[in-house]
Amino acid sequence: MKNLLILYLALIPLQFMGQGIKLTQNSRLAVQKSGQNLLNALAGGMNATQFESVDLTQDGREDIVTFDRTTEQRAVFVNQPSGFVFDPVLSSQLPKFTHWMRFVDYDNDGRKDLFCAAPAGIQVFKNTSTSSNLSFQSIANPLYTEGFSGRINLYVSNVDIPAIADIDGDGDVDVLAFDPSGHYVEFHQNQSKQSGKLLDFKKIGDCWGDFVVRSCGDIVLGTPCSADIALESVQQPNRTFHAGNSLSVLFRNGIPDLVYGHIGCRDLIFLTNEGTRNSPKFTKVTVGFPKSVNLGTFLHASVVDVTGDAQPELIASLFSTDNNGYMQDFQQSNVLFSKANGTWVASSKTFLQAEMIDVGERASPCFWDADQDGDLDLLVANAGIREGNEVKASISFFENKAGVFGFITSDYLKLKDQLNATNLMLQTIDYNYDGTKDLILSGQTSLGPRVFVLFKSGLKAVDIPDLGFNEVPIFADWNQDSKVDLLIVNRVGKVRTHGNSDWGKLGALTDWRLRNFSMADLDGDGSVEFIGLDQDGAVHVGNFDALTNELVWKSQDFSSVSVGRNAQILCEDYNADGKKDLIFGTGAGGVFIYDNQSSSPVWDNLKTSIFQIWPNPATDFIYVLSNVSGTIHWVDMSGKIIEQRNTKPSEVIRFDTKGLSRGVYLLRFVSDTGQTETQKFVLN
Repeated sequence: MKNLLILYLALIPLQFMGQGIKLTQNSRLAVQKSGQNLLNALAGGMNATQFESVDLTQDGREDIVTFDRTTEQRAVFVNQPSGFVFDPVLSSQLPKFTHWMRFVDYDNDGRKDLFCAAPAGIQVFKNTSTSSNLSFQSIANPLYTEGFSGRINLYVSNVDIPAIADIDGDGDVDVLAFDPSGHYVEFHQNQSKQSGKLLDFKKIGDCWGDFVVRSCGDIVLGTPCSADIALESVQQPNRTFHAGNSLSVLFRNGIPDLVYGHIGCRDLIFLTNEGTRNSPKFTKVTVGFPKSVNLGTFLHASVVDVTGDAQPELIASLFSTDNNGYMQDFQQSNVLFSKANGTWVASSKTFLQAEMIDVGERASPCFWDADQDGDLDLLVANAGIREGNEVKASISFFENKAGVFGFITSDYLKLKDQLNATNLMLQTIDYNYDGTKDLILSGQTSLGPRVFVLFKSGLKAVDIPDLGFNEVPIFADWNQDSKVDLLIVNRVGKVRTHGNSDWGKLGALTDWRLRNFSMADLDGDGSVEFIGLDQDGAVHVGNFDALTNELVWKSQDFSSVSVGRNAQILCEDYNADGKKDLIFGTGAGGVFIYDNQSSSPVWDNLKTSIFQIWPNPATDFIYVLSNVSGTIHWVDMSGKIIEQRNTKPSEVIRFDTKGLSRGVYLLRFVSDTGQTETQKFVLN
């Protein structure tokens, strides 16, 4: 097999160590589409994304922070001369939050602070960063306001996005948020100028702006918004209850206009304010602002400075929590507008997203020799794309040419129509024991879950009678006997395999639920690790104990690896260094890669030897690892073959030595290219 040469444009480290495991997030795989390099190929994709501008590097240039509502994943894109570049280190250093975010400088210290969701409200993190360190400090959780009946938490529904800005022009930040019914806007004025206390809010009036939202573009203007009138206005045959709203402010000559999005609306709505800062008067409603973008339902307007000219751009983006029956194309989920001669003009479709691998949603990547030329190519499956009345998943093919992965097609081998499936998942394993890895494809069809194997000779269905709806089949040699085993993850995260209905006792977990997993020797100790991915995208690593049927979890903290909801994991040695790496397909349709940079004496010795045996002397078993493909022959001193196994690079196999006579034995390795090496080992 040719060496896989990976061209790194850069390698930004995100590391955690302990117990011999060291993983580094690779953000710079060389990927091309239409002959152009993708600047942020491994940034993870986008589905329904909010954008905020903030100078996190303190170099005077505004960077971009994104938050994807479907995966609850945040990301930082640093403003560099080449463009906005994904930075996994800064991304991991941001506070964790859910639902929505706003970056606003509430204390006028020149650093934007983070406002984000708290249960039924707002929490605030003060930006305490220095020129060499990014940090935030929690100062309010939740944020309070003075209501008509006393001091209460400042209510914001988790499905809403409030507007946070200096609405009244007095130099401090105020909050505009929809009331609990979701039909009119409340104004929470910051009283810091009066009280001298930062973030001292008071609700002003029954509602702000004298308008009531019935649904989508059905907005009643000029209504004195007492609670009674608001209630009467929404008690109509077509009324909708609070289901989701987004608010953004655009200042025109210092006067705040509103851009509004609704969960049931396919357009942004603009409300023109002809009043003053202290006495707003909305006189006009424009549906389809700046113009209809045909992205799907529930849009949000992010007002950010993309060009660095101190003039805001507007990004219209999806902000729904899911795909709503595949009705939205998550491969194209935002449009960037810039102002030219006073008019908003669409200047970029798929802002940032176009620079990423993004196949839609729920990506499943693998590295496999798809064109049989001796190197590993990249395949990325998706959950499905709607075409008329049909939804079908497909596989994107990126061909490896000297370490550069060039996009060839979004329908590899035209499998989309052959499989006629959704939620495709890819795995690679030597299914038929012919010395080469085959491609396993599983997905949901109208006939139920189906599994296929792609051999050199073509596609073949695999019958798994007890595989249920939405269950995940995992093919792995978990007991290291060089045979393919099948484990099935059910809908509640429990794993079963032949003769074991609760493998690893995962059914007893109460604090997290397994989504899927992969297995590999991450630390070079010979035993394979179970690398589980939970529903929220957190990683859990342990070793299976066959005697107790339990997983013994590593004491190492893996919280730095978080890939978002609806992700997939596969362990593969994509860069041919003999170590299994972590390959993630994100819920947002993209790819994350964590390079395994752990070290061990076994891996070090493979630099001068074809294969390694350990422990030596041994008692109950031995491990064998080779750096090339071949066959291991276990023989006694008389030359009698006791057992033989096929092996591949980075695949650790285990021989059971229990019940054999103690003494000296030989392991003879014969590579597929004819190289031979023999080593002795002792059974005590």
